[in-house]
Amino acid sequence: MKALMDTIPNSPKKPSDLQGAFLGPVETRLSSQDDVLVLATYDLAHFEVGLFEQYGVPMEPTLTKAVAKRQAEYLAARVLARTAITALGREAALPIKAPTGAPIWPTGLHGSISHAHGTVGVWLTQAPVSVGLDIETLATANQCKAIQRVVLTDNERTLGLDARALTAVFSAKEAIYKALHPVVGHRFGFDCADLIAPPTEELATLRLTKTLCPDCPKGTVLPVMLRWTGAQVLTQCKFALQ
Repeated sequence: MKALMDTIPNSPKKPSDLQGAFLGPVETRLSSQDDVLVLATYDLAHFEVGLFEQYGVPMEPTLTKAVAKRQAEYLAARVLARTAITALGREAALPIKAPTGAPIWPTGLHGSISHAHGTVGVWLTQAPVSVGLDIETLATANQCKAIQRVVLTDNERTLGLDARALTAVFSAKEAIYKALHPVVGHRFGFDCADLIAPPTEELATLRLTKTLCPDCPKGTVLPVMLRWTGAQVLTQCKFALQ
């Protein structure tokens, strides 16, 4: 799914004397003792493989032949994941990568990771909920056409959504997928969630168009929080675990 908006070109590695500029200041937002959102920017131009050792992050074997962009995203996300775990008062640790590519968090934690165009975020909670986080940059004209064709339902195509709303809907559906996939246990498409009304600047509300599992029946309403920062939107979906 992510490939639809994934247009960052690969950049060459830089000398190690620039490594300190790779990860920008980390912003930690504790909404409660059980819930934290951690955000930072990273600079692909300042990435080199040696940073894995500098940050104390083991490189997954599958990453050894990956492009620098993928390696940089993984490193930035794991550094922030460790920061988020520590912010919740837990012993510093790193999530394990599952065969599906999703992170497996330490027992009692539920989290989600997203990165887009130099921004990385980690949402982590100790509450009995599954969470989905997504970050997207405002869609270009060509990306808007792709979203209209691939992401929107027939109902959503009648709403006349502009680029900002289209970006928000795409991001909201990504956040929903991340929140529900651990509960559902299988892949599902964009057409499984449908906007109830055009999104506002702070909220998109969607409804499941089909039953995904006993805990996610058709008609389930899913509020998704939106937060715009310039041309970038961050979306968050939370689903209570039974």
